[in-house]
Amino acid sequence: MAGGLFAINKHYFHKLGEYDQGMDIWGGENLEISFRIWMCGGRLEIIPCSRVGHVFRRRRPYGSPEGEDTLTYNSLRVAHVWMDEYIENFFKVRPDARDKKYGDVSSRIELRKKLKCKSFDWYMQNIYPELGPPQIKTNLSAKKAHLAKFKKSARDWKYATPEILFRYQIQLAGTELCIESEDDVTTKGSLLILQKCASIKKQLWYETAKHDIRLAQLLCLDAGEQFPRLAKCHEMGGSQDWRHADTVSYFSR
Repeated sequence: MAGGLFAINKHYFHKLGEYDQGMDIWGGENLEISFRIWMCGGRLEIIPCSRVGHVFRRRRPYGSPEGEDTLTYNSLRVAHVWMDEYIENFFKVRPDARDKKYGDVSSRIELRKKLKCKSFDWYMQNIYPELGPPQIKTNLSAKKAHLAKFKKSARDWKYATPEILFRYQIQLAGTELCIESEDDVTTKGSLLILQKCASIKKQLWYETAKHDIRLAQLLCLDAGEQFPRLAKCHEMGGSQDWRHADTVSYFSR
C-alpha cells in the first residue's frame, strides 16, 4: 500500500491502533498498517477511478538528527511484530540488520493479541500467495556497485540542505537571557526556555533561505499549537515560517 495514496475511516483507524508511534521520521509505516489491516480482519481496496494529487519534492525532506537509518529501524519493528517465522526471509535480504536496534515493540505485540490477528503465514497463503521467497543476488561486484551508488545518493541528499543565511542567539531585549531548548537539541517536541546567554549548542540558531530557524542545524523552531517547540524541518512554511525586521531583535510568525 502506498502511504501517499491512502484513505481510511477515522473510527476504524483509531480502533485498529493508529500508526506505530515508536517508528521514527519516515519509512515502513505503510507496510505495517497494510499487514495489520489484512491480518486483523480488514481489507484494502484499490479504487482505479480515484484521483489523488501528490507533490514530490526534489529531495526527501525527512532527516534524522542522529543520522540513523530510520527506514531499517522502522522495518525491523514491522518484521518483529508481524512477520513471525518469515522474519528470517527479511534477514536473508538484510543480514546487516539482524543485530540493529528497533526499540520496544511490546505494546504493538499486545495490540496484535488484542485485535486477535491472524498469522503472517495466513497472510502469505491467502492475501499474497504469488509472493515467493526473496531472490538473493550472488553477484558481489554488482552488489558493491549498487551499494556505492546508494551511498553517493545518501550523501547527496544529506548535504542538500537550504542555504544558511545567519547564525545567532535569540536574546530577550534588555536582559542577559537567551532562548534555548528545554531538552537536548535532538529531542523533537522540546519546549523552549529562557536561560542566561552562553556559547552553547542549545542556544545556537541558524536561519536558512527557506525562512526557517534551526537549532544547531538540526530541528526547526515551530510555532506549535500552544507554545513554540522544536520539530522536524518540513520546509513548507506555515508554523515554521519566521520573518524579522532588520531594525529589531525579536521574531514574529
